[in-house]
Parts: sequence; C-alpha cells; structure tokens
Amino acid sequence: MEESFSKYWIFGRSIGQLPNITLLYYDPSLQKIFEKELLDMTINNTFNIFFFYPEDFSFVCPTELKKLNECYKRFLWANTEVYVISRDSIVSHKKRVETDPALTWFQIKMLSDRDGDLLEPLNLFHKKESFSRITLITSNIWTIYYSAVYPHNVWRSINELCRTIENMNYLYDHPDQLCSENRDPNSWKATITKDTIQKNWNILQ
Repeated sequence: MEESFSKYWIFGRSIGQLPNITLLYYDPSLQKIFEKELLDMTINNTFNIFFFYPEDFSFVCPTELKKLNECYKRFLWANTEVYVISRDSIVSHKKRVETDPALTWFQIKMLSDRDGDLLEPLNLFHKKESFSRITLITSNIWTIYYSAVYPHNVWRSINELCRTIENMNYLYDHPDQLCSENRDPNSWKATITKDTIQKNWNILQ
C-alpha cells in the first residue's frame, strides 16, 4: 500500500498507456536499422521520452532535435531513454541524419510510425495529418505519466524537459519528497518533504 501511495504521490494518476506494437527504428550511433516491440525497447529504462515531431525535412524539427541530442547525456544520467518519432520512413530518418550538418553527431533512436499506431489510441492523431509536436514520458511498461501537445509553429523547451525528467528520476528514489521549481538536481536541500507540507496544512486548518 505504501509503495502504490508513493508512486501516486510522485506522478499522479497515469493518463493512458502506449500499445505494445512492433516498430522499425534507426539507431544513428550504430548506423543500423532494427525492428522491435515497444516493450523490448523500454523495459530496462526507469523512464522513456517519446518525442513526436511533424516531419524530417522541415525547418523547426532539426532545431529541436539538435538541442535534444545536446542534452542526451543528461537524460541517460536520469535513467531515461529518448526516442524521436515521426510518420517518415526509416529511409527518410537515415537520410536526414546523413545530410543535415546540424545532426552530424545525432545519437537518439529514430522511430518510424507510418500509420500513427502509437498515438491513435490516445486520440492525439488523425490519419490525414502529420504528427503534432507531442512529448510523452512513460514508465518502462509504457504507462504515460506526462504529456504535452504543442502547436506546429511552437518550439519546445528541451531545458524544461530535462528539468522535468531529472526531478521525476530524483523522486523515484526519494518518494517522501517534492521538488520545487528551481531545484538543483544535484542537491537534496532544494526539496520539500511530505511531512513538512502536512504540518503546514494542519496549521492552516
């Protein structure tokens, strides 16, 4: 009971679950194409970020992807794997990385979801459209604890995504605490315990 309460306190109620489907993905660091079930890709990670974007050959997407790649080590340190996803083919993903100087050292796995099978069960996708700018954070069994949907012409803050996942990772190991807005992920002093909140609440009552 205590464990389930801790998880609820940290992340709130889950907002859905991704389907365990088989997808193709390109791994730029290995320069190879793989085909795996979602569970096989995510089961060993505490958290997973699914970073959906409209299409490979567009102006804004490479800018987001470049910044995401620059922060990739921060995600790995937070026990988190990152996947970028669009409706483009694997061939398109591979060509994009090989031809764009901004993505020369791109390391993040690039998934191809041609039919939108990941997002359609969540009512976040229409078959006739490209993907919106959608960010999902899931557990290792694809339970979704965080989602954000952006307009096509609004860039996402990768620094904010880093802050969110670092705090979630910290709270995973310290379920009796909360994280303030500007908490230093390397310092426990910037956290607030549940006991402190309860005492303050009792005083207000």
